[in-house]
Amino acid sequence: MGLAFEIKSISFRYEDSWVLKDISFEVHKAEFLGIIGPNGSGKTSLLKLMDKILLPQKGSIYLDGIDLKDINQRDIARKIGVVAQSEPFLSSFSVFDVVLMGRSPYLSRFQFEGRHDFEIVHDALRLTETDQLSKRMVGNLSGGEQQRVLIARALAQEPEILLLDEPTSHLDLKHQVGIFELLKHLNQTSKITVVMVSHDINFASQFCDRLILLKEGRIAGQGRPQEVITEEIIRSVYEVPVLVDQNPYTRTPRVTPYSLNRDSQADNIT
Repeated sequence: MGLAFEIKSISFRYEDSWVLKDISFEVHKAEFLGIIGPNGSGKTSLLKLMDKILLPQKGSIYLDGIDLKDINQRDIARKIGVVAQSEPFLSSFSVFDVVLMGRSPYLSRFQFEGRHDFEIVHDALRLTETDQLSKRMVGNLSGGEQQRVLIARALAQEPEILLLDEPTSHLDLKHQVGIFELLKHLNQTSKITVVMVSHDINFASQFCDRLILLKEGRIAGQGRPQEVITEEIIRSVYEVPVLVDQNPYTRTPRVTPYSLNRDSQADNIT
């Protein structure tokens, strides 16, 4: 289906500290790609580079074959919807108004939304099952509901690509599963390319087609979950002893960490 992104030898630094070093990978259209790695490995910075919020000091990023630096921000917003970790300033807005903000890339400076924009907003609310919440204030919603609203706003942009930064952080297990299932549904039914940063290796293994594993600003592994999530690689990157086996229901790799002081336990696991 072609490439959504080509990341070619990019490096990025804040002042004198290099956060990403010689990163190269591709994202295929209609793919669900997970970016995983320890804290401080450069995951969020990489996502910001892919949305042109930041610019690399070295290398290039191509969106649909065009150098990202040559695409204006409005056109990027029509192709890419972004869901950040949190946006507390939205708490005083209604759900409908927040989702309607997703139409801004299509409006001129003094233009008001029209019937077509409202139809797209209603579709986004329906797809994310937030239509019953449309009149409520975002600040009064649960964490899982708020994340669905942010995804709905991104969908209102009619994007080809979704970039999400830890969309399940601080959510309970039920809402984590719900968000991952929603993203997988959008990926499979609408063919939206999904690139998601996640700290949950097991969920990423279960739902993502491919994974990029970062350590200290470099790629430590990339490929299918079975190729990236091995005991040797995970132990090396996260510096903690783990057992990697197969989830009996999903047939995907499953990671179980165990105590640093009880390495002998691993010998008793069969």
